[in-house]
Amino acid sequence: MNLIVLLIQKLKENQRIRKGVLFVVHSSFYKIGNKIRFVERAFKNSNVSHLLIELEWSEYIETIITFSREKKSIKKITVEIKRV
Repeated sequence: MNLIVLLIQKLKENQRIRKGVLFVVHSSFYKIGNKIRFVERAFKNSNVSHLLIELEWSEYIETIITFSREKKSIKKITVEIKRV
């Protein structure tokens, strides 16, 4: 597992590779009242941990989630975030 974690970290640092990667909304998110929760992977010292993240639900968050339901490049996501 540590090899995979290291490989992912290195690939994320490479701008040429990062530009070619497509991102999609994380499937673990769920809405409770006016909050959204999801599990986020965190990489530290070649280890993986999982964090439960909670955010206030907003029109901004809803727009980004809706936009990112289909695979998008980091550039397209960035343009959409700036537009909102």
